[in-house]
Amino acid sequence: MIRIKEVVEELDKLSGVDNMKIPYEHIDYEMRKLIYILNKTDFIETCGCCIGHNDDPISEVIFKVCDREKWHILMIKLLELGSNMKDANINFYEWHRLDLEGRYLVDWRMTIEAHPRNSEDCEVENKRLLRIKNKAMDSIIKVIEKEVEIAALPQ
Repeated sequence: MIRIKEVVEELDKLSGVDNMKIPYEHIDYEMRKLIYILNKTDFIETCGCCIGHNDDPISEVIFKVCDREKWHILMIKLLELGSNMKDANINFYEWHRLDLEGRYLVDWRMTIEAHPRNSEDCEVENKRLLRIKNKAMDSIIKVIEKEVEIAALPQ
């Protein structure tokens, strides 16, 4: 099995981009490939992410947009993808706020929300939610690779 760090190092050698400045070892394992692909675009820079814990049906990515026109084109494709999913939603929010020093910040938030079921077996339900979120992230990656022409990660 290929480890994500080895894949990142190899692709960075080929692309000339030093994506290893991102601490992938501190990113939730299930989200590393998505975060890597997002950062390989020339118009998105991720700031944070979380797969969701235990019975949390929501995964999220916080990012900055460097080119709104390119982002809007991709966002429409991802919203179309989300509208065709039966077990999850993909949503985007523009997040305006002030930081602790009072500076105005604008980030974007992408959420992947798996639809929970009423289940008495929490462990089974948590695994099901994670499978749904992983499937949604794989689909998002495919759209990004197609629309942005990013080289696919080796399997």
